[in-house]
Amino acid sequence: ITYLKWYGLPKRLFWGVEGRVMYLQLYKALAKIVEDFRPDVIHVPWLNPEGVAGCLLGKKYSIPCVVQAQGSDVNHYLRHYPGRKKFIRDIQKATALLFVSEALKNAATNLGLTHSNQKVIYNGVDVDTFKPGKELRSNKLKTIVTITKMNPVKNLGLLLNAFSRLPSVYQDNAELILVGDGPDRQDLENLTRDLN
Repeated sequence: ITYLKWYGLPKRLFWGVEGRVMYLQLYKALAKIVEDFRPDVIHVPWLNPEGVAGCLLGKKYSIPCVVQAQGSDVNHYLRHYPGRKKFIRDIQKATALLFVSEALKNAATNLGLTHSNQKVIYNGVDVDTFKPGKELRSNKLKTIVTITKMNPVKNLGLLLNAFSRLPSVYQDNAELILVGDGPDRQDLENLTRDLN
């Protein structure tokens, strides 16, 4: 594992060219990794700056580059930050563009990001491997767990409010657990107390 250090510019001003900035700063180190490792494919699980830097590297070395949109890279950065056209031009260099949901792909399309080779691949879980053991379940409640950074873009207050409004026939047989930390944590804890 190699951790490369680079210096980013303020996203609010330079988001659309941030991938190029990353690529230019890391080019020598990335070139050495490519020459030593000789990868068959570059997979980048974030659109920008990593996705664009990966696309530029793949183009330079004729290595297929697959870039995967995860969520906030479309729903927040692509939607609200400057330089969308420059970013879209650069990300078109990807061999394929993946999305973790149909809704995310549709959001990207509505913002002008499409690709001739785009697919939806859902994040999944192997339910044969990951299932609650009988010895671990001491109650009959259905448990809903979300593990995430507690920030405004996640809108976890909406989830708490929705859960609190479930009819008692459902709410009495379920529990909601939020796992994580972030700037909204205290507000979410206060909302939970208010709703109980």
